[in-house]
Amino acid sequence: MACVNTSTSKAVSSGKCDSLPELRKQMTQSETRERVYPERTRQEQLLCSKGISALIAKIKSVDTVIFNGGDQSLTKQVMYDPSGQAYPWLEALQSRPVIIGTSAGTAIQSGGVNQFGQVPMITNGTSQSALEFGAFEQAPPDSDCAEFNKCKDDKANRLTFDSVGGLGTFPYGILDTHFSERSRTFRLATLLNKTGQKLGFGVDETTALITKKLNDAVSFDVLGEHGVVLLEQLTPNRFRYHYLQPHDKAILNKQGELNVTLAKAVNDAKAHSEFNADINAIFSKNGFKNVVQNSCRSMESKLVYPLSLKEKKLLSILKKTDSKCISAPNGFYSIKNMIFDLDKQITREFQGEYFE
Repeated sequence: MACVNTSTSKAVSSGKCDSLPELRKQMTQSETRERVYPERTRQEQLLCSKGISALIAKIKSVDTVIFNGGDQSLTKQVMYDPSGQAYPWLEALQSRPVIIGTSAGTAIQSGGVNQFGQVPMITNGTSQSALEFGAFEQAPPDSDCAEFNKCKDDKANRLTFDSVGGLGTFPYGILDTHFSERSRTFRLATLLNKTGQKLGFGVDETTALITKKLNDAVSFDVLGEHGVVLLEQLTPNRFRYHYLQPHDKAILNKQGELNVTLAKAVNDAKAHSEFNADINAIFSKNGFKNVVQNSCRSMESKLVYPLSLKEKKLLSILKKTDSKCISAPNGFYSIKNMIFDLDKQITREFQGEYFE
């Protein structure tokens, strides 16, 4: 099946397939797509010429739909017109038995409504910017914003979101991707706080979160090399943190309660040698993950770290009586019920102790 993209969607929905080449040039800012991808553009033209009914029938004929990476805001333009109205084939996409996405193709599945309201879709941003400036309900900056000095760096990194979400097939909470690798815990926590959603799901690279609907619940399993972070917002500045790896499991019941079960410990598992507890690296690759993993290794029940931002904050990692760290074959811990706090107000005592 040919890929459905933004220019094809606009052409087929308006009955202007003869104008598809020109629409493609306008929307992709490229004059060479037909030459570089001759077979793909031929398939797009053929798909368009058959009309809306044929497109819907084609979607309904498949069991699995795969959404590619890239930019989830652009992917959404395949499903909704510029006014926000759903295209006629949206329902067919939503009803496929198996829906798979990678990177932006995962983020686009956020949406729908749960007991905490409308589920938004993350569209841009870094954790550091989220802590410093918050979250913004607006379109993300252009992809070349920072590269060509079209905007200030702080705006290029702003946490932005689409308040009505994307495809809407994952209404259980907010989805995020490249999660541990790009240290995105704070940006997900910030968006949970901004929107009032309770649950956030952060999927690591080379890892899949498998979601299955049960009778009165939803199950979550993990497949791949690394893990999936589940965040539960407890208060505006306090979050429960779980890190699930293959063989771990979570169940979300219809009351919105999450039950996490970790697999048994592996006796010969060894602690990962690359753990780095340097708080200065918390925004770098695997930064937050390493800090929490080190909390598992520590004998302390509470570790406090200063975050030197414009508004200085303290990060506290707490192990409660029901917190668990279970060693896995890859050398990392699966984690259940770890707590982290973000304290906005820093007392003079703390400023003297942590910030020199």
